Amino acid sequence: MVVVLGLEGEPFLRFSPAGVEANLASPTAVSSRVIASADAIVATGVRWRRVDGGHAFAWHESRLRSLGTVADSSSQPRRVADWSIPLIANGRRVMLAGSEWHAARPPLWPWLIAGALALAMSCVAARRLSRRALGPLAMALAGVAVATLGIGWAGILFVDGTSSIAALLALAAAGATALGLAVLLHAVTGAARLGAAALIGLLTTAFALPELTVFMHGFVLSSLPGTVARVAAEAAIVAGAVLVIVCFPAVLEVVDQLEPSTRSVRS
Repeated sequence: MVVVLGLEGEPFLRFSPAGVEANLASPTAVSSRVIASADAIVATGVRWRRVDGGHAFAWHESRLRSLGTVADSSSQPRRVADWSIPLIANGRRVMLAGSEWHAARPPLWPWLIAGALALAMSCVAARRLSRRALGPLAMALAGVAVATLGIGWAGILFVDGTSSIAALLALAAAGATALGLAVLLHAVTGAARLGAAALIGLLTTAFALPELTVFMHGFVLSSLPGTVARVAAEAAIVAGAVLVIVCFPAVLEVVDQLEPSTRSVRS
Protein backbone atom coordinates (compact mmCIF):
# COMPACT_ATOMS: atom_id res chain seq x y z
CA MET A 1 0.00 0.00 0.00
CA VAL A 2 1.25 3.49 -0.88
CA VAL A 3 -0.03 6.78 0.55
CA VAL A 4 0.77 10.03 -1.26
CA LEU A 5 1.17 12.96 1.12
CA GLY A 6 -0.29 16.34 0.20
CA LEU A 7 1.02 19.88 0.19
CA GLU A 8 0.56 20.21 3.95
CA GLY A 9 1.96 16.77 4.70
CA GLU A 10 -1.51 15.28 5.11
CA PRO A 11 -2.58 11.91 3.64
CA PHE A 12 -3.80 12.73 0.15
CA LEU A 13 -4.18 9.56 -1.93
CA ARG A 14 -3.99 5.89 -1.03
CA PHE A 15 -3.12 3.16 -3.53
CA SER A 16 -4.05 -0.36 -2.42
CA PRO A 17 -5.30 -3.64 -3.94
CA ALA A 18 -8.84 -2.24 -3.50
CA GLY A 19 -8.11 0.70 -5.82
CA VAL A 20 -7.31 4.38 -5.35
CA GLU A 21 -8.83 6.40 -2.51
CA ALA A 22 -8.77 10.12 -1.71
CA ASN A 23 -8.82 11.69 1.73
CA LEU A 24 -11.93 13.89 2.02
CA ALA A 25 -10.16 15.96 4.67
CA SER A 26 -7.15 16.72 2.43
CA PRO A 27 -6.84 20.31 1.14
CA THR A 28 -4.65 18.96 -1.65
CA ALA A 29 -7.46 16.67 -2.84
CA VAL A 30 -9.68 19.74 -3.25
CA SER A 31 -7.08 22.04 -4.85
CA SER A 32 -6.09 19.36 -7.35
CA ARG A 33 -9.78 18.64 -8.06
CA VAL A 34 -9.50 14.98 -7.16
CA ILE A 35 -12.66 15.52 -5.10
CA ALA A 36 -15.28 18.23 -5.42
CA SER A 37 -15.22 21.03 -2.88
CA ALA A 38 -18.76 20.07 -1.87
CA ASP A 39 -17.50 16.62 -0.80
CA ALA A 40 -14.64 17.97 1.32
CA ILE A 41 -14.98 17.80 5.08
CA VAL A 42 -13.33 19.73 7.86
CA ALA A 43 -12.03 17.08 10.21
CA THR A 44 -8.91 16.19 12.11
CA GLY A 45 -9.12 12.55 11.11
CA VAL A 46 -8.75 10.86 7.74
CA ARG A 47 -11.82 9.93 5.69
CA TRP A 48 -11.08 7.83 2.63
CA ARG A 49 -13.34 7.62 -0.43
CA ARG A 50 -12.58 5.46 -3.44
CA VAL A 51 -12.06 7.52 -6.61
CA ASP A 52 -10.86 4.77 -8.95
CA GLY A 53 -11.15 1.01 -8.96
CA GLY A 54 -7.89 0.45 -10.84
CA HIS A 55 -4.26 0.70 -9.81
CA ALA A 56 -3.29 3.82 -11.78
CA PHE A 57 -4.53 7.36 -11.26
CA ALA A 58 -3.70 10.77 -12.76
CA TRP A 59 -4.11 14.12 -11.06
CA HIS A 60 -2.87 17.70 -11.30
CA GLU A 61 0.30 17.84 -9.22
CA SER A 62 1.34 21.44 -8.50
CA ARG A 63 4.72 20.27 -7.18
CA LEU A 64 5.68 19.51 -10.78
CA ARG A 65 5.29 23.09 -11.96
CA SER A 66 6.82 24.10 -15.27
CA LEU A 67 9.46 26.81 -15.13
CA GLY A 68 8.10 28.44 -18.29
CA THR A 69 10.49 29.69 -20.94
CA VAL A 70 14.15 28.99 -20.22
CA ALA A 71 16.47 31.66 -21.61
CA ASP A 72 18.99 29.18 -22.96
CA SER A 73 19.01 28.38 -26.67
CA SER A 74 21.27 25.34 -26.28
CA SER A 75 19.80 22.25 -27.90
CA GLN A 76 21.64 20.01 -25.45
CA PRO A 77 19.30 18.68 -22.75
CA ARG A 78 20.08 20.04 -19.30
CA ARG A 79 18.49 19.72 -15.89
CA VAL A 80 16.84 22.96 -14.77
CA ALA A 81 14.90 21.95 -11.64
CA ASP A 82 14.33 19.12 -9.19
CA TRP A 83 11.09 18.02 -7.58
CA SER A 84 10.04 15.54 -4.89
CA ILE A 85 6.77 14.14 -3.53
CA PRO A 86 6.65 12.45 -0.10
CA LEU A 87 5.13 8.98 0.09
CA ILE A 88 4.46 6.36 2.74
CA ALA A 89 5.09 2.92 1.26
CA ASN A 90 4.10 0.01 3.50
CA GLY A 91 4.49 2.20 6.59
CA ARG A 92 7.86 3.62 5.57
CA ARG A 93 8.33 7.26 4.59
CA VAL A 94 10.08 7.65 1.22
CA MET A 95 10.47 10.29 -1.47
CA LEU A 96 9.47 10.12 -5.11
CA ALA A 97 12.02 12.44 -6.71
CA GLY A 98 12.77 13.56 -10.23
CA SER A 99 14.05 16.41 -12.35
CA GLU A 100 12.77 18.79 -14.99
CA TRP A 101 14.84 18.97 -18.15
CA HIS A 102 14.98 21.50 -20.93
CA ALA A 103 16.25 21.44 -24.51
CA ALA A 104 15.68 24.08 -27.16
CA ARG A 105 14.21 22.98 -30.46
CA PRO A 106 16.76 22.40 -33.24
CA PRO A 107 17.41 25.11 -35.85
CA LEU A 108 15.03 24.70 -38.76
CA TRP A 109 17.18 26.10 -41.57
CA PRO A 110 19.28 22.95 -42.25
CA TRP A 111 16.13 20.86 -42.58
CA LEU A 112 14.43 23.46 -44.79
CA ILE A 113 17.47 23.74 -47.06
CA ALA A 114 17.73 19.96 -47.44
CA GLY A 115 14.05 19.67 -48.28
CA ALA A 116 14.15 22.58 -50.73
CA LEU A 117 17.17 21.13 -52.55
CA ALA A 118 15.48 17.76 -52.88
CA LEU A 119 12.33 19.34 -54.30
CA ALA A 120 14.33 21.49 -56.72
CA MET A 121 16.27 18.46 -57.98
CA SER A 122 13.01 16.55 -58.43
CA CYS A 123 11.65 19.32 -60.65
CA VAL A 124 14.76 19.09 -62.84
CA ALA A 125 14.50 15.28 -62.94
CA ALA A 126 10.84 15.43 -63.94
CA ARG A 127 11.73 17.61 -66.96
CA ARG A 128 14.93 15.96 -68.15
CA LEU A 129 14.83 12.26 -67.31
CA SER A 130 13.35 9.80 -69.75
CA ARG A 131 10.40 7.56 -68.90
CA ARG A 132 12.77 4.59 -68.66
CA ALA A 133 14.94 6.42 -66.12
CA LEU A 134 11.96 7.71 -64.14
CA GLY A 135 10.67 4.20 -63.49
CA PRO A 136 13.52 2.95 -61.25
CA LEU A 137 13.77 6.37 -59.59
CA ALA A 138 10.08 6.30 -58.71
CA MET A 139 10.31 2.78 -57.30
CA ALA A 140 13.30 3.76 -55.15
CA LEU A 141 11.52 6.88 -53.87
CA ALA A 142 8.41 4.84 -53.05
CA GLY A 143 10.52 2.44 -51.01
CA VAL A 144 12.23 5.28 -49.13
CA ALA A 145 8.95 7.09 -48.45
CA VAL A 146 7.13 4.02 -47.12
CA ALA A 147 10.13 2.73 -45.14
CA THR A 148 10.87 6.04 -43.40
CA LEU A 149 7.19 6.56 -42.62
CA GLY A 150 7.14 3.12 -41.01
CA ILE A 151 10.28 3.87 -39.02
CA GLY A 152 8.77 7.08 -37.65
CA TRP A 153 5.54 5.37 -36.69
CA ALA A 154 7.44 2.51 -35.03
CA GLY A 155 9.29 5.02 -32.87
CA ILE A 156 5.97 6.51 -31.74
CA LEU A 157 4.37 3.10 -31.19
CA PHE A 158 7.15 1.82 -28.96
CA VAL A 159 7.80 5.05 -27.03
CA ASP A 160 6.05 3.72 -23.91
CA GLY A 161 6.73 0.09 -24.62
CA THR A 162 4.20 -2.31 -26.04
CA SER A 163 3.12 -5.91 -25.64
CA SER A 164 4.35 -8.66 -27.93
CA ILE A 165 0.85 -9.05 -29.37
CA ALA A 166 0.62 -5.36 -30.24
CA ALA A 167 4.09 -5.50 -31.80
CA LEU A 168 3.14 -8.51 -33.92
CA LEU A 169 -0.08 -6.84 -35.05
CA ALA A 170 1.81 -3.66 -35.97
CA LEU A 171 4.41 -5.66 -37.92
CA ALA A 172 1.67 -7.65 -39.66
CA ALA A 173 -0.15 -4.47 -40.66
CA ALA A 174 3.06 -2.88 -41.94
CA GLY A 175 3.97 -6.01 -43.87
CA ALA A 176 0.50 -6.27 -45.41
CA THR A 177 0.64 -2.61 -46.45
CA ALA A 178 4.07 -2.96 -48.02
CA LEU A 179 2.99 -6.14 -49.83
CA GLY A 180 -0.14 -4.45 -51.13
CA LEU A 181 1.87 -1.52 -52.47
CA ALA A 182 4.36 -3.87 -54.12
CA VAL A 183 1.54 -5.82 -55.79
CA LEU A 184 -0.05 -2.57 -56.99
CA LEU A 185 3.18 -1.36 -58.58
CA HIS A 186 3.86 -4.76 -60.14
CA ALA A 187 0.35 -5.10 -61.58
CA VAL A 188 0.53 -1.97 -63.71
CA THR A 189 3.08 -0.77 -66.25
CA GLY A 190 4.15 2.38 -68.03
CA ALA A 191 2.42 5.61 -67.13
CA ALA A 192 -0.06 3.76 -64.90
CA ARG A 193 2.79 2.51 -62.72
CA LEU A 194 4.15 6.02 -62.32
CA GLY A 195 0.65 7.23 -61.54
CA ALA A 196 0.33 4.59 -58.81
CA ALA A 197 3.70 5.66 -57.44
CA ALA A 198 2.47 9.28 -57.37
CA LEU A 199 -0.56 8.16 -55.35
CA ILE A 200 1.72 6.37 -52.90
CA GLY A 201 3.82 9.52 -52.57
CA LEU A 202 0.75 11.67 -51.96
CA LEU A 203 -0.58 9.35 -49.26
CA THR A 204 2.83 9.02 -47.61
CA THR A 205 3.27 12.78 -47.42
CA ALA A 206 -0.23 13.24 -46.01
CA PHE A 207 0.28 10.60 -43.32
CA ALA A 208 3.74 11.95 -42.42
CA LEU A 209 2.74 15.63 -42.08
CA PRO A 210 1.66 15.27 -38.40
CA GLU A 211 5.24 14.23 -37.62
CA LEU A 212 6.41 17.78 -38.32
CA THR A 213 5.96 18.38 -34.59
CA VAL A 214 9.35 16.70 -34.05
CA PHE A 215 10.93 19.95 -35.31
CA MET A 216 8.98 22.12 -32.86
CA HIS A 217 10.40 20.75 -29.61
CA GLY A 218 13.77 19.95 -28.11
CA PHE A 219 12.57 16.55 -26.91
CA VAL A 220 10.92 14.07 -29.25
CA LEU A 221 8.24 11.66 -28.01
CA SER A 222 9.72 8.65 -29.76
CA SER A 223 11.72 5.58 -28.85
CA LEU A 224 14.17 6.68 -31.55
CA PRO A 225 16.91 9.25 -30.95
CA GLY A 226 15.68 12.76 -31.73
CA THR A 227 17.86 13.18 -34.82
CA VAL A 228 16.80 9.81 -36.23
CA ALA A 229 13.11 10.63 -35.69
CA ARG A 230 13.55 13.97 -37.46
CA VAL A 231 15.42 12.42 -40.38
CA ALA A 232 12.68 9.79 -40.76
CA ALA A 233 9.95 12.45 -40.69
CA GLU A 234 11.64 14.68 -43.28
CA ALA A 235 12.61 11.75 -45.50
CA ALA A 236 9.02 10.46 -45.58
CA ILE A 237 7.56 13.89 -46.36
CA VAL A 238 10.18 14.92 -48.91
CA ALA A 239 10.38 11.52 -50.62
CA GLY A 240 6.60 11.45 -50.94
CA ALA A 241 6.49 15.00 -52.32
CA VAL A 242 9.35 14.30 -54.76
CA LEU A 243 7.54 11.17 -55.91
CA VAL A 244 4.46 13.22 -56.74
CA ILE A 245 6.52 15.80 -58.65
CA VAL A 246 8.54 13.38 -60.78
CA CYS A 247 5.47 11.26 -61.58
CA PHE A 248 3.07 14.13 -62.20
CA PRO A 249 3.57 14.17 -66.01
CA ALA A 250 2.66 10.48 -66.08
CA VAL A 251 -0.46 11.25 -64.03
CA LEU A 252 -1.52 13.81 -66.64
CA GLU A 253 -0.89 11.24 -69.37
CA VAL A 254 -3.09 8.68 -67.62
CA VAL A 255 -5.84 11.29 -67.25
CA ASP A 256 -5.58 12.14 -70.96
CA GLN A 257 -5.88 8.45 -71.84
CA LEU A 258 -9.02 8.11 -69.74
CA GLU A 259 -10.78 11.13 -71.22
CA PRO A 260 -11.58 9.61 -74.66
CA SER A 261 -13.18 6.54 -73.07
CA THR A 262 -15.20 8.80 -70.80
CA ARG A 263 -16.48 10.77 -73.80
CA SER A 264 -17.43 7.56 -75.66
CA VAL A 265 -19.40 6.28 -72.68
CA ARG A 266 -21.31 9.59 -72.46
CA SER A 267 -22.08 9.64 -76.15
